Amino acid sequence: MLDTFTQAVKILHLDHPLGDWIRAATETPAAIMGIERGVLKAGTPADLIVLKARNYSEMLARTQFDRTVLRAGRAIDTTLPDYRLLDDLMTA
Repeated sequence: MLDTFTQAVKILHLDHPLGDWIRAATETPAAIMGIERGVLKAGTPADLIVLKARNYSEMLARTQFDRTVLRAGRAIDTTLPDYRLLDDLMTA
């Protein structure tokens, strides 16, 4: 998801004012799909990603492997699975 966001921002910032591109890559697509995701409101559970970056340039410049993912306001395990778990899917 973060890669999709990164690419959307890189494309959108070229032809949208700075104040609009965050909404154009998050809130607007959620509204078009008719879902509340992508909109943070006080008192509601948060689904978001916390990144170790001081600004947008740092966030977009590198892959964020050390991120924290919050689902319904709680951190989830983001440990990548062992490839061996996929072996059964790859047999013909």
